[in-house]
Amino acid sequence: MYHSLFLGFVNACAILIGQHLGKNEFSQAKQLAKLFTWGLPIISFAIGLLLIAFSPLFLPWIIGHDMVILSLSQNLIVVMGLGFWLKTVNMVLIMGILRAGGIVVTYYMPICLRCGYFRFLSHGL
Repeated sequence: MYHSLFLGFVNACAILIGQHLGKNEFSQAKQLAKLFTWGLPIISFAIGLLLIAFSPLFLPWIIGHDMVILSLSQNLIVVMGLGFWLKTVNMVLIMGILRAGGIVVTYYMPICLRCGYFRFLSHGL
């Protein structure tokens, strides 16, 4: 559900930026791109912290009362909650901004390449 929420935000980002680019409002498209680039990862990090904070309340309800599985699940939620904002950065930059149009590609491409590299490294952990 966490991933689906931000997929919706990213698609909205692409639509809004694409509309501004289609109207030749490049400065507004760039402002909107910066807003989404900073705003969505911050929101994602905040939701990740909320997920970590409330996981002791909902994990026993979902999993049951097996302490080994609860402990492993809690650790997994901590890792995901603290790291999903990186995935959100990637989603916003690549799926939201770069798909919207080519005017912002030259500005964001080095950032996307770095984020993709770190995401690749994080899957090995």
